[in-house]
Amino acid sequence: DLCQSRTCLYKNADGSGLWGTCVKILFVHQNFPGQFLYLAPELKRRGHDCLALTDFGNTRDSAIPVLKYKHVVKRSTRQRPGWAATISRCRTAA
Repeated sequence: DLCQSRTCLYKNADGSGLWGTCVKILFVHQNFPGQFLYLAPELKRRGHDCLALTDFGNTRDSAIPVLKYKHVVKRSTRQRPGWAATISRCRTAA
């Protein structure tokens, strides 16, 4: 595993490459992979340690390991503005 050595391969557009520091990346998206459809697998391919956190109801396939959280909407949250509902979901995921 390249991440064990803390280095990973970065490929340039011309095909040349260089080695850099490997990092741990957590993708948080209620409908993962969402906008990370191509980015997450590419970062994993380059040697980064990638993990995703998504909603329990999300059944989409993923090229990286996924953890799921279950968000239950409380009655009081339904009457709140959109930002408050988002904060409620974030608290559940955390």
